Amino acid sequence: MFRVALPVLAGVAAGAGSSLLFAKARGSERAPEPRASIVDAARPALGALGPAQPSGSPEDAARVVERFQGALADHDLAPVEPGWASRTGAALGEALVGLKDRARFTIVEVDCRTRSCAATLEWTSYTDATNDAPAILHARYRADCGKTVLMPPPEDPASVYRTRVLFECDPGAPGEQE
Repeated sequence: MFRVALPVLAGVAAGAGSSLLFAKARGSERAPEPRASIVDAARPALGALGPAQPSGSPEDAARVVERFQGALADHDLAPVEPGWASRTGAALGEALVGLKDRARFTIVEVDCRTRSCAATLEWTSYTDATNDAPAILHARYRADCGKTVLMPPPEDPASVYRTRVLFECDPGAPGEQE
């Protein structure tokens, strides 16, 4: 099962050619390949994941950023359910390590709580991060969680880039599928 829950928007950052890369996907190992809608005005090659959609207004983009930041804040404030968090964190960490042949990120942290996990990932550049976003979203994870990533462009695209991927899991779903 998968769902794309929010529109894809570009244009949050000021300046010519700036863009906001945002994607949300839903899926697990047993589900059909999850799909993600991604728009990055500076990188039309991402259109291979689906047709490029026109940019939303800056106000719409700001709402997407606000929702994502709110979801991360909710995650950070959630209590930790030790058994679930441990199993799910291990499963997500293992899957992310398994992406190393297709992606160039470093796993800084995988933090799981009660129904969600946030993985902090770091790349050597923003370009590497946006190139790797599809691999992260389309990966098969044993945990049945939706995946959301927001990648606002940095001032210096060649500098080290860090972002968080939010994994929102079904209530009551085990951390690992048997």
